[in-house]
Amino acid sequence: MKTDTKIFSYLDKGFWMAWGALPFLAGLRIYFLFTSAYFNADGSAGGEMPIMEFSLAGKVLSSSFLCVNLIFYIALLAYMHTLTRQFRRGSLFVEGTLKYMKRIGLLMIAWPFVKVTSYNLTSYALVQFGDVNGWKMQFDLDLPLISAGLVILALRLVMSHAIKLHHDAQFTV
Repeated sequence: MKTDTKIFSYLDKGFWMAWGALPFLAGLRIYFLFTSAYFNADGSAGGEMPIMEFSLAGKVLSSSFLCVNLIFYIALLAYMHTLTRQFRRGSLFVEGTLKYMKRIGLLMIAWPFVKVTSYNLTSYALVQFGDVNGWKMQFDLDLPLISAGLVILALRLVMSHAIKLHHDAQFTV
């Protein structure tokens, strides 16, 4: 048990390093998004003008798209870090673990749909603003992310049954 909590202590330190690196990584993402052609007619990177040359409305819209993307990763990082801190304290099979596992699973399932929808809406609006020449609907869902979310929800269900069995075993003498 002591080695398990030691592993979770290392993971907790790793999450704190990730939080420390987040402003740098977000800055790199912002720089990439504003200096490269992210939104264009055929949906692939390259070929159109960078966001720095968009109209003011296009820059605001592209920035809001970036913020929505960053919020997903920050929420996922926060939920995972919370789980790691709970595990480090020895709280493995408790209701709080189930709550955060459900949030992580649902976030991972919903995110590909939100991302595709927001990308298509942003691209369409950029065409209407005249910042992008053409628009083609994108349908590329991140199926591995959806699958991972389903696996986490399945593990949550198994853990929920384990917690119930443990409580039943404690009350049976």
